[in-house]
Amino acid sequence: MITVKDLQEKNSADLAVPLTYTVFAMIQTARLALENDNGGVDDPSRLGSIAIVLELAESLAYTMGDGTEALQRAVNNAARAAAGVAA
Repeated sequence: MITVKDLQEKNSADLAVPLTYTVFAMIQTARLALENDNGGVDDPSRLGSIAIVLELAESLAYTMGDGTEALQRAVNNAARAAAGVAA
């Protein structure tokens, strides 16, 4: 589970994996809400809520991407160091 404190204090590389699962769950929730026509909520409210969830998922995905890039750089640098090649 990701907390606001995590987002404020941890670097993006440490958050990449948990953010992946959080974003996946948010997108899945939005999809299920789109498929549910029997929720008792009018369409404008339902669609507005779905848009907010997807917008938040998009924002978290940017941090997830930054973390993934940082992890990829770390792996590449470690591979270069192991091979004796300068970074």
